[in-house]
Amino acid sequence: MTINENYDGEVSSEQQAMIDVLNDAIDPSQSDVVVFLTDHDSEASHQSLAGDFQTQILDIDDIKRYGDGDFATPAGTVAHEIAEQTEKQRNGITSKNGFECCHTAGIIAENAVNGSSRINRSSGLKRSGGSINGKPLYSGTLKQQYSRGGMIKTILNKVVNNNIQQQ
Repeated sequence: MTINENYDGEVSSEQQAMIDVLNDAIDPSQSDVVVFLTDHDSEASHQSLAGDFQTQILDIDDIKRYGDGDFATPAGTVAHEIAEQTEKQRNGITSKNGFECCHTAGIIAENAVNGSSRINRSSGLKRSGGSINGKPLYSGTLKQQYSRGGMIKTILNKVVNNNIQQQ
């Protein structure tokens, strides 16, 4: 994968942040960063909620449904997941123990791409009964707060069996 840098127009700071995340992940002087893409119809889709740290799965349907398109965007979610996986894979983190440092790298990338700050997350998710390949299924409401320019916005996403529903 390469990034086309022959664009004649100006890029916003948010667009540049996404370019930076992608360039870091595909840097040929570094080890490869591998992610797997899935969609709503696959079994793998139920193993992750937007992205799964352990399996490196990004659920495209969840990602495109996440957020409000302003304070929280699908692009910010992609940046979060790719930066998180870049940190994990380049540093050889193989267990959940290293999740926090990788997650922090993801949030930093997400904030830069969204042009907002992720400030608070509370989960109203509860186990919904089953599991797929040992991963429990969750349903409920995922509540996330973002700030920009002195404004705070709360984003609510309905989740059913680890899949974000259309808003």
